[in-house]
Amino acid sequence: MHAVMKHWHPMMGIDFHIPWPPGSPSPAPSPVPYRTGMVLIGTSMIASYAPTHLSMGYGMSMQQGTDIGFLIPHIGPPSVLLAIEIPLSSSKSYFGVARYPAEGKPICVAMSLMVNMNLNCGTPVPTPTGMVLALNTHMVAMSLADMIYGSVHMLLDFGLQSLLQWAGGKAGGLIAARFEMQIAYLTYRFGPQLLSKAAAKAFLRSSGRNIKGRDINRVAREFADAHNARVQTGRNAVPSITSELAGNITGWFTGGPMGADNATIGGPTLVDEVGVGNVTTSMAQGAADYVNEPSVPEHPSSPPSSSTPDAGTPAPDAGPPAPDAGPPGPDAGTPGPDAGGAGDDGPNASYPPDDGGVCGPDNPGPYE
Repeated sequence: MHAVMKHWHPMMGIDFHIPWPPGSPSPAPSPVPYRTGMVLIGTSMIASYAPTHLSMGYGMSMQQGTDIGFLIPHIGPPSVLLAIEIPLSSSKSYFGVARYPAEGKPICVAMSLMVNMNLNCGTPVPTPTGMVLALNTHMVAMSLADMIYGSVHMLLDFGLQSLLQWAGGKAGGLIAARFEMQIAYLTYRFGPQLLSKAAAKAFLRSSGRNIKGRDINRVAREFADAHNARVQTGRNAVPSITSELAGNITGWFTGGPMGADNATIGGPTLVDEVGVGNVTTSMAQGAADYVNEPSVPEHPSSPPSSSTPDAGTPAPDAGPPAPDAGPPGPDAGTPGPDAGGAGDDGPNASYPPDDGGVCGPDNPGPYE
């Protein structure tokens, strides 16, 4: 059994992002972990849920494929890129049960009883490092097709999102290189300027600091060197920052399976325009449909069909039994008279035959 996921269930995870420490001319060479956490409904602007499907303390049921979306807190090393990554954050749930819809979509469930694995945002690729605690007594059963659909959909979204992030980074680099001269001009024209030692001395004297005459040159030189180092670091970082911004702007209009994009506010995205947006969903559904096909004997998620057609419905009964032939006929009557004549008994095998008359007088004796 699997717990139904509710809007108040917490997601706790670890996202991996490449930090850009403030003041550094370039980002770190490899990603570092950031602790993340948020309830499944998030800001409710991207999450997919069913407001009328309530259980477990008026908890609204989440729908399969729900995404927490932007503004997921990230706790970790300071980075200037968090200003971009937090508004575009993502944590997506892929597992559900198709035969139990919630307002027309499959209900979202935890893959491992009461724990679900979410695909979270990351750089350079997303990672399945989000854990949802689905504390619930509302349980449903999953079929093998449901499990395969969720697994395949997550794998395909991982591949597509990774490809789009790589393409966005390349596009950002090309845009930054194309406008390198214009960016450099704006940086030098409107950004902080380098200081000479004389300018540093004038600044220090105008600030009212009490610096002895023999020390002013040393202090001015140190001040100018520190200021110029910060300015140069910022200038060196401009191309990389421009590339990062261009990549994220490109990704906003390109779209993708995770996080916010232009489609979130009702605008068009490239993946939707070229018909790529539903590719991962269609392929995952195809895999689930194949497994759920009753004719596939290896995975009978429903009873297999017979190889021969049914004989049809059974023939109707022959009807009620025939009525009895009727009441028995009357007796043939009293038995007829004996065949031997009126009043005469027939011969009997056990007794001598009757003499046929009335007993006469005894023969006269000798003394009569």
